[in-house]
Amino acid sequence: MELVLDAANNKNASKVQEVYPRADEKLRAVEAISSEPTIMTIRVNLDEVLSLAKENKTAELPAKAGELKASYVKVYLATS
Repeated sequence: MELVLDAANNKNASKVQEVYPRADEKLRAVEAISSEPTIMTIRVNLDEVLSLAKENKTAELPAKAGELKASYVKVYLATS
């Protein structure tokens, strides 16, 4: 997830697309054991980052990365 966030914050659309599969795979593992709304929010935000990267909307990537990080941190803190 951090690699996706770093790439998005750096407005690097190709890097987002390169590292997305790893974050996707890890999130799928979590989704297999939990379908909580907060996990679904992470999925939506992660997929939206990828969508922006595919559309080369680099100016919008940092804001969406912020939303992704916020949703990720919220779940992390709730489970700590």
